[in-house]
Amino acid sequence: TAILEAITALKRSLNLIDEAHLLNKLYQTGALSVEFITEETQMKASRRFEDTVSKKNTIFDSIVVEVANDLGTDYIFSFDSWYSKLGYKLP
Repeated sequence: TAILEAITALKRSLNLIDEAHLLNKLYQTGALSVEFITEETQMKASRRFEDTVSKKNTIFDSIVVEVANDLGTDYIFSFDSWYSKLGYKLP
């Protein structure tokens, strides 16, 4: 979901249409690694979502965090400051 949300943010929020379509083309060609979620990861995300209070933080944001946790990464490609509040480094 992070890639799809980044495409949306680039186009809608930042008005970076060309960049949004470039990222989409990279996604289409398989140039970006995609991690599919397990039922266990989805359940962890669901529990994390229950702890959120801001309407800006979606269940998809919670999935991104749990996948990042599963992968043991320190970085999340996103423009959402919620991730940095959780200790992740953004682009």
